[in-house]
Amino acid sequence: MRPSRKSMGVPLHSHQAIQFKLADMETQVEAARLLVRQAAASHDADRADKQLSSIAKLFASEMASRVGWDSIQIHGGAGYTKDVCVERLVRDNKLCEIGEGSSEVQRMLIARAEYAKRSA
Repeated sequence: MRPSRKSMGVPLHSHQAIQFKLADMETQVEAARLLVRQAAASHDADRADKQLSSIAKLFASEMASRVGWDSIQIHGGAGYTKDVCVERLVRDNKLCEIGEGSSEVQRMLIARAEYAKRSA
C-alpha cells in the first residue's frame, strides 16, 4: 500500500481545504447516484420519464468530470500523469458527456420537456 501523500509535514487528507473538497465530491457523487436510481426505478416501473433520464445523464456525466478534475487537483502534478488512475478516468468520462446525446442535447431535451409541462 502506498504511503499517504504529505503536505507541510501532515497527510494531505488532514487539511481542511482538502476535506471540504472531498466532502463536496462525495455529495455530488451521491446526488448523481440518486438521480440515476430514480430514473432507473421509473423505467423499471414502466413509467419511464425522459426528462428525468436526461437530467440524470446530464448531471452524472458532468459531475464525473468535475470530480475527476478535482481529484487531479488533489493529486497535484502526479494526478495528471498516467501513473495515477484519475487521469484515465477523466479522459474516459468525456465519452459520457458526448455519447447518447451530448450535454447540450440533454439540456435541450430537459428545457423542451419543462416547457411542454408548463404549456399544457
